[in-house]
Amino acid sequence: MYLSLYTISTKNIKASVVIPPLFINRGCWLFRRNMHHFLPAMSATRQNWVVSLFGLSLIPVIFKPIDTAVHFGLNHTYVPCADALHSHYFPSSATATTTTTATCKHLSSVLGSESSSCISPGSTNK
Repeated sequence: MYLSLYTISTKNIKASVVIPPLFINRGCWLFRRNMHHFLPAMSATRQNWVVSLFGLSLIPVIFKPIDTAVHFGLNHTYVPCADALHSHYFPSSATATTTTTATCKHLSSVLGSESSSCISPGSTNK
């Protein structure tokens, strides 16, 4: 239970708190840097408002791709490693078996086929 709660909170923190501000900041920086090409002769106050509105308009555009990329990345890197470590140190735990099985099912649904890289407790990954 602790492992899955930690995994979920890690995904949500990265997908909603860490990565979007970086994209919004860089998008606003590029927009402000190139704004004089398509919006010449504008006051500084109006420029600030236009850049702020551009940054706000980026939010719905970047939300889904970032969320999908973070979940895909963590499901293929962190989750299998954490499950393997958990099953190694706690071999009799039913939570590790359930979590690993759910992870493998999720991976196979994302990839569209049965994934051969799934690590299950008691098996060796060769």
